[in-house]
Amino acid sequence: MRLQNKKIRHFMKLIYFHHPYYRKIMKKQKILPSDIKNRDDLRKFPITTKIPLRKKPRDFILQPKQENIKKTLTSKQKLSALRNMQKFKEKMFEEYYPTTFFGTSGRTGNSTPVFLTRYDLEIIRENTKALLERVTKGIDTPIAQNMFPFAPHLAFWQLTFGIMDYPGTFWFTLGAQRTEAQVQLMEKFKTNLIAAMPTYAKRVSDVAKEMKIKSHVKKIVIGGEAAPKGMIRTIKDNFGEIGKVPQIINAYGMTESKVAMMECEEGSGIHLFPHLHVWELVDKDTMEPVEEDGLLVFSHIDMRGTVFIRYLTGDFLKGRIERGVCDRCGSAAPRIVGKIKRIIDMDKALNTTKVKGVLIDLDVFDNILSNIGNINQYQVIIKKENKYDPYSRDVVEVHVGPEKHVVNSKELVDKIKRKMKSQIEITPKIKIKDPDKIYENVMGTLKGARVIDKRKEIKKK
Repeated sequence: MRLQNKKIRHFMKLIYFHHPYYRKIMKKQKILPSDIKNRDDLRKFPITTKIPLRKKPRDFILQPKQENIKKTLTSKQKLSALRNMQKFKEKMFEEYYPTTFFGTSGRTGNSTPVFLTRYDLEIIRENTKALLERVTKGIDTPIAQNMFPFAPHLAFWQLTFGIMDYPGTFWFTLGAQRTEAQVQLMEKFKTNLIAAMPTYAKRVSDVAKEMKIKSHVKKIVIGGEAAPKGMIRTIKDNFGEIGKVPQIINAYGMTESKVAMMECEEGSGIHLFPHLHVWELVDKDTMEPVEEDGLLVFSHIDMRGTVFIRYLTGDFLKGRIERGVCDRCGSAAPRIVGKIKRIIDMDKALNTTKVKGVLIDLDVFDNILSNIGNINQYQVIIKKENKYDPYSRDVVEVHVGPEKHVVNSKELVDKIKRKMKSQIEITPKIKIKDPDKIYENVMGTLKGARVIDKRKEIKKK
């Protein structure tokens, strides 16, 4: 707590003197750096949504000016400048000058850049090494396979940076593609650790089971999208048929956070980095702080480049942020415990919508379909009966790719209709399609879009 408060106090100076967006807020609300001494004081700032970030991403980058830089230097930095000014300037350049960016996925709009400096990249490396120490515990010789999509996104690059510096680990990556080749390499090199999005991990498990390889996989780190219980069970069952049942380790993060976090063991809760972020929950309607069941919000307290204070992630936690000692690993770091659900937009609306007049939670489609056997791939499309008429009837169309052994697809179709009718009072239209084609459509967004609402594409006149 003492270290966190120290970091908060220093970071507030950086925000006040170097951050265009928050400097305006602090000036307007008459907030001084000295007014923010601990995590509770951060609540003096309003919630930040993605809207201003999209409009002016540059305004969220720390941009020190010569006349202000002295006001934010630490004693150590001042001493460094006295000893060797040239080296000091080089350090300042590495700390503040953006060298690359990660892009948001664009699920709720166009992709938005989040800029990183060398200072950020070093933080990512060091803290990912700490994550890998946890996840490789119990594996004598880690052989890791990075299956996250190759793109300027956090998941792929954080793991890549961390593994490159982690001693004693053999690793390789093909991204989220060439699945048969991935599976062959898994068997050849005896891969025991996999990191992937849940949708792709499921596909890899299907192909590995079909190819009848010998699996050595002990742990699978998943992140980047929600993972229904039925999907997790299928992944475990598939690997269990060709080897041991692996642990499924959940990770959580987003481009804006710059560093993802994960469980120490399956079911432990997501361990946070209290030296990098302050996390809190707010009520979905009032945006006031709550102890449980709320929208996840974070503040940076040690990053450079693009940084945020009280940033609304767009995720709803059905649970709480535990601040006690973890009974699995003994860490005193806070943990996110519970189920994290996505919300549709950044406008306080949870991931619910009305379909045919029935208010439903969109996660229910995943929950139903992932628990029905003999389905290899699926995607749900919500649209209008007449695509040119926004007032026409709603239609729920389910694209289903059956397992290869399924002979009578009619039975599967009838079962899906019965399940949906009984649970959400909606009878969908079912289309049987090639599982590979469905998978390509699902992964086309890099986020595993298994449920798509196309009704928004029609503008009401």
